[in-house]
Amino acid sequence: MLALWIILGLIGLLFLLLCFPVSVRVEHGGETTVHIRYLFLRFRVFPMQDKPRKKRTDSQKRKRKSRKKEKPAEETASLTQTIDMVLSLLKSSRWSLGLLRRHLVFSDVKLFILIGGEDAADVAIQYGKFCAVCYPALGTICSWFTVKSPAICIVPGFTRTRNEYDVGVTARIIPHFAILAALGLAVRFLVLLAKSQSKRSNPPQPKSKKGGRNYESAKSSSQ
Repeated sequence: MLALWIILGLIGLLFLLLCFPVSVRVEHGGETTVHIRYLFLRFRVFPMQDKPRKKRTDSQKRKRKSRKKEKPAEETASLTQTIDMVLSLLKSSRWSLGLLRRHLVFSDVKLFILIGGEDAADVAIQYGKFCAVCYPALGTICSWFTVKSPAICIVPGFTRTRNEYDVGVTARIIPHFAILAALGLAVRFLVLLAKSQSKRSNPPQPKSKKGGRNYESAKSSSQ
């Protein structure tokens, strides 16, 4: 009986801990950093401790260059299949996405981009492209999720030769809602994976034209 009470107490404690929100802060300036905050704990996830980089030999550099040059068609086919699977997963996971939409909160959203280029014409073209992508994307995110204090600023830098970024966002969600959404996505992913494997093992056979008969059917009818 005592063991049962201990197990129930641990389950209740775990459920209570899952009711407190978890915050993830992502920033990208000179480097990308990811911090996670839970209750009074805050720790950095990325980047980890810097490891000394090993110097590459000339043979390793040559192999890497040859790999970059070789881009077989199989990689392109696998990429398209992956994109199709992700799109179908998003279309079929309305419940999980709805759960995330209701309980995922973005705050302290900042996006500062300083556009640089070779000349003024290049800067103006890139400025138009960035504005055409970033502002509608932020509007879509704000219409789908709860976004607090968003700030976006895109500035053309005619005296700069390269772009500069300062991006940051904080995502907050209660863990048990995230776990439920992840389980729903995992189930739908397994179902889609099983369907795709069954299609590969049993490819659809081409249909014969209307009014046409093959040699065997013609021979049997003649007999």
